[in-house]
Amino acid sequence: MTDLQPPFRRARVDDAAALSALIDRAGEGIPRCVWSMSARPGQDPLEIGALRAARVEGGFSFLNAVVLETHNEVAGMVLSYRLDDPYDFGDLSLVPSFIRPMIELESEAAGSWYVNAVAVDPKAEGHGYGRTLMTIAERLGSDDGANEISLIVSAGNDRAIGLYSRLGYLERSRRRAIPAPGMPDHGDWILMFKVL
Repeated sequence: MTDLQPPFRRARVDDAAALSALIDRAGEGIPRCVWSMSARPGQDPLEIGALRAARVEGGFSFLNAVVLETHNEVAGMVLSYRLDDPYDFGDLSLVPSFIRPMIELESEAAGSWYVNAVAVDPKAEGHGYGRTLMTIAERLGSDDGANEISLIVSAGNDRAIGLYSRLGYLERSRRRAIPAPGMPDHGDWILMFKVL
């Protein structure tokens, strides 16, 4: 089991609100858009995200997250876990159209250790924390016996693509992004892999 040293630690259920905000940052606002579909009138979609992060089941669970804690606050996180193999699409007609291309790419990564999201608060950027969080995810995947690690990134996110490329990730596949309501066009979604 991967040992974590401060400022990194396993997420706790009381980190759910911070995880919600960070996954929304990593997802460039798409998670908030999805959560808004479940929100009651006047309810903050990030509250829905926090409730989901507090669950013990599903990929987006605090149990699958490692956080960066600085000044007694969660300032970053990586959310990673093993994708099912075989990967069950479910009924894609029940999924918002803008999510479908990502689900299709995830299915191509079946059985890999999957980095669902990595994010660092702007106040904590520039210290190599994103690189360290990715290294932690790789160690977790190796500990789990995965042969590969995968992630999906927007073709327009040059900074993230640059980091992943420097870490040895290669493009495997891509799908045309469908813009979420009120969101910018992300171009393509790119599936990247690295052998562990």
